[in-house]
Amino acid sequence: MIGGMRKTTKKRIATTAFLLFLMLIAFLVPLFWNNVEACHRRPHKPRHPPLGKYIDVGIFCDETEEPIPDGFAVRLTGMGFDQTQYTVKGHVLFGSGIPDGTYTTSFYWNGPYSYEVTIDCSQITWHFDYYVPNPVIIKHFYYDISHEGYPPIEGLNVTLLEDGFPIAWQLTDATGTVTFGGDLVDVCKEYYLTWTYGGVDDQEGPIHFAYDQYGQLLVCVWEGFNYLEPKSGGGK
Repeated sequence: MIGGMRKTTKKRIATTAFLLFLMLIAFLVPLFWNNVEACHRRPHKPRHPPLGKYIDVGIFCDETEEPIPDGFAVRLTGMGFDQTQYTVKGHVLFGSGIPDGTYTTSFYWNGPYSYEVTIDCSQITWHFDYYVPNPVIIKHFYYDISHEGYPPIEGLNVTLLEDGFPIAWQLTDATGTVTFGGDLVDVCKEYYLTWTYGGVDDQEGPIHFAYDQYGQLLVCVWEGFNYLEPKSGGGK
């Protein structure tokens, strides 16, 4: 009986010692690994504040895809933000520090343009491109014969001059009209139209497409009318 008790006691002591050993291991292992990580861990770097966001607006001529001339006004409003910038090489840049949200970009090019844009934290710079029509010069020629309803003058040769130099010419069509636009006419330049009728040289101009004092293009379509007396021999 005594021998059995001794065996039981020894067994309990061995079990207790084993449990204590496991507890000691469980305590020391995390401490060991923490020390190892501390040896290899890089020094803590302070986090930088999030970068401010920007809105980049580009405006281009529709026909040529060229940027509009410098100095055109573009306004950005929304989320308590209200600012006007002026184009450089067709672009304006708003920022930084613009909060996430929905904004309105607006400008005036022969009429009001307005676009809603929404930004969030997924990008630093948000790009939005818009296209506006090139300026256009339209000229109509009619015979000054009121009782015949002012018939159009067809086949009259009209030359377009830019800053004093001829750059294109057209013959009036069946409606007595010539149209110069697309890549021919630009903003902030001076134009003239010249023609010869009945052996006499004549001209129209100067024709301007310039921004106003607020950086807006109020008119980009110029249209003129001429009523000429009929000449013998066709009058051209």
